Amino acid sequence: MLDLDLLNDERYKIRQSANLAISSRQLVLSDPVELSKGTLSLIAHKAIFVDQQFWGLVSLVLDLPALIDIAGLNESSNPLAIEVQDTQALVVHSNTKMLQFSHTRSIKLFNQDWLVSADMCPSFSEITKQSMIFKLIFGAFSLLLFGLFSLQNRHFLTSAGNNINRYNSHISDLTVQKPSWLLPSLVSIAILFSLIVSWILISMHQGEHHQLNKSLIILMSLLAFGICLYFWRQYNLRYQLWNKSESVRENFQSFRDIVQSSPTAIIICNPNSSKIIFANQRTGSLLNCAADDLINKHSGDFYANPEDRLKCIENLQKHGQFDNFELMLKRRDGSCFWGSLSAKLVTLEQDQAIIVSIADLSERKNYEQKIFQQANYDTLTKLPNRSLALDRLKIAISRAQRAKNMVALLIIDLDNFKAVNENFSHIYGDLVLQDFADKLQSCIRQEDTVARFGSDEFLIIIPDIKNDSDVRVIAQKILQTCCQSIVIEGNNIDISTSIGISIYPHDGYNQLSMLKNADTAMNRCKEKNRNNFCFYSRQGTEQQKA
Repeated sequence: MLDLDLLNDERYKIRQSANLAISSRQLVLSDPVELSKGTLSLIAHKAIFVDQQFWGLVSLVLDLPALIDIAGLNESSNPLAIEVQDTQALVVHSNTKMLQFSHTRSIKLFNQDWLVSADMCPSFSEITKQSMIFKLIFGAFSLLLFGLFSLQNRHFLTSAGNNINRYNSHISDLTVQKPSWLLPSLVSIAILFSLIVSWILISMHQGEHHQLNKSLIILMSLLAFGICLYFWRQYNLRYQLWNKSESVRENFQSFRDIVQSSPTAIIICNPNSSKIIFANQRTGSLLNCAADDLINKHSGDFYANPEDRLKCIENLQKHGQFDNFELMLKRRDGSCFWGSLSAKLVTLEQDQAIIVSIADLSERKNYEQKIFQQANYDTLTKLPNRSLALDRLKIAISRAQRAKNMVALLIIDLDNFKAVNENFSHIYGDLVLQDFADKLQSCIRQEDTVARFGSDEFLIIIPDIKNDSDVRVIAQKILQTCCQSIVIEGNNIDISTSIGISIYPHDGYNQLSMLKNADTAMNRCKEKNRNNFCFYSRQGTEQQKA
């Protein structure tokens, strides 16, 4: 019964039985009520609860006169007269009415007490010992009635369960109890035994209704066969359901085991809320936390750069997937690492989800960084090497051309450095170079470049200068800071240097001309007076002593 508010029905009996079904959580039969068709009926209620919350009522209307007709109790060949009463009044009776019954029994069916009376019709009074037939018919009728309601209830529960499980992300916890063949076997044996006993009893009374009794036995046998068939069919359906559920559960568990043991981090996210609904163990180890702790966490918390997340969302919205997107990811402890993200928008159980795989690029990035360092930086001083310095000089000149600015290039040579290696050792010479490189970096701005250009030569690139005086200040600072004695293991080592300076665009328009002219100015300094700096000019050099 759908879309009926039974709890607010105008009929008190219906409201009472509906409320009782909710409070008791048992199958409840209402008192006999008269429905719109004018027939007397019973209504069976069963309250459905999902996660301890009341969901609704399943109700089954039992048309009593129709059931009596189906059972054949109103047919003229029926030898039995029957009446069924509840605690208040007569509920149903067969066509044959009697003032007094020889067989009366009180039974309790669900929450109701019933008084069932039966006797042989007057035309069949000589077969009094066949009251056993009535009991068998009534028993079969009760079993059939209960079976019909159970079938209706099972169909509803199966449908409701399917709807609930559709949104259940923990499918591995779904278990269906294996059905037992004991119940259909016992029912079949009981019915077979009853039929044999009934046949023996009827065979003992040979009379004018002997043929009718045999027909009755045949009908009862067909009814019994139908009941047995119903129970075995229910067992077969439940077994198939159990078998399929076990297959699904095992397949899902196998899939889950494969995903959990995958060397690739795998995450499933809700595209609407961006929350994580599944993460394998590799994901937990990659993000420095337990995989279960990631459930219901916002996926945006693990992006080091929010702009990368926006790019990923944009690619998913446009193409439904993206592959090998390299970005910085953030662990739970705040540390960052390089990762490669691949994601695809899929449909899982009629809902959309995002499956994300993460590859750890830390080792590869570290290796690439190591190769880059070796290719572009000096291993001794950690300064940019000749190749990287030339690239930066080219970039600085290109920017100066566009901005109409000047660029200064300084070539710095250590005076008499060869004597340091000869008089002391190459170890001392390396220490002198490292100390000199550190002092040079303290003399320049953050946007300037200092590089090791040769064995004892260094190069400084100073972009965006206004005039020559800016360069003079830096050159004087270098001479004052770097040209001081160094004490190594008690040995005093004197340091002096010669600096050659060329200015773009006055002293050259490209890398080669700038380098050549700065080197010329530096050599002129060495020839005239060491430990000073010189500017290059087309007429010669401009010398400035420290």
